Amino acid sequence: MIDIHSHILFGVDDGAKNIEESITLLRQAEKLGITDIVCSSHYYMGRYENKDYNKNFEILRDEVKKQGIKIKIYKGNEVALFGNVFSRLGEVNTINNSKYVLVELKRGLIFSLYKEFLQKLIDLGYKPVLAHIERYPFIKFREFKELYNMGVIFQMNIKTVEILTPKTEYLLTEGYVKIIASDVHNIEVRNYELSSYFDKLKKLIGEDRLKELTYENPKKILNNEDIILVEIEGANDEVTKINSSSGLFKSIWNKLFGRA
Repeated sequence: MIDIHSHILFGVDDGAKNIEESITLLRQAEKLGITDIVCSSHYYMGRYENKDYNKNFEILRDEVKKQGIKIKIYKGNEVALFGNVFSRLGEVNTINNSKYVLVELKRGLIFSLYKEFLQKLIDLGYKPVLAHIERYPFIKFREFKELYNMGVIFQMNIKTVEILTPKTEYLLTEGYVKIIASDVHNIEVRNYELSSYFDKLKKLIGEDRLKELTYENPKKILNNEDIILVEIEGANDEVTKINSSSGLFKSIWNKLFGRA
């Protein structure tokens, strides 16, 4: 697996607290068979702004080499799209210095603003990778389809396979989701103990598709190669059914997790 979404870099956001935790997570990842990890620490204006990112990245890369861990790490950020973030893009790490940038949407904005932010990134020459699409129950299926047709790459967190809503399952099984990643944060509960989730995903989408989403497409991102988004036929047939279910699951999700 190539993991393009992680918070293993210590001391820069709400992920790993220290280098010892970073190394523990990397050793877990190595046992799982992960070969490459992007340190996509949050870039959230006013909260996380890459303070100590470059310094800590170099320290971690040196320690990985020193300890003989067979994983390559790369720079990146998970950028929260809101406010005047475009004035700060020069401070943001794209994924391995490619045209791909991992982004997340701030809850509470209307869809037209989300679309505007993403379109502006595309117009500037970036390829936005929308993180953890399962966390946006307020975005309707037809709106996800709009974003997909614009060229937005959809990423799903691997643990989502445990709580798939009809909408997210459809986006996954019908080919809209192009990347599966970990979104690992810490050694307690958001760690690399993920083997059971890989097994469930393999049963759901098959071994070839799992390889595409966890290795082939992430490798294209690291190499700055295009991921082709092909128009998916028959998608409109499911819109009414999926949208009618999504309201119920949004309510359940909010009650269980208190978030989108």
